[in-house]
Amino acid sequence: MTPVGQHFAECPAYTHNIAGPFELGSDDRPGFTLLVRRQILNCGGIGEIAPAATLLFEMMYDIPRDALAGTYVLVFRLDGPVYSGGVKVMLRLAR
Repeated sequence: MTPVGQHFAECPAYTHNIAGPFELGSDDRPGFTLLVRRQILNCGGIGEIAPAATLLFEMMYDIPRDALAGTYVLVFRLDGPVYSGGVKVMLRLAR
């Protein structure tokens, strides 16, 4: 099978969330934050994607002003089935 280029008919959505701070020890403690956002990937105008190409997109996440300092987990993935792959990173928020 010969690889072919791909094109987004529509820019896909992605889901991302933050949870923490983990220093509180439990998600039922006052101040624990869990925020889920769904946004559309900024892919307009990229045209065809060549086989084996790598594309980079800037994704931004607004941290609430009242979020406590500490260690959070930030997870994001392309929208789709809940079992679809994603990326998880640890985020240190200092105030």
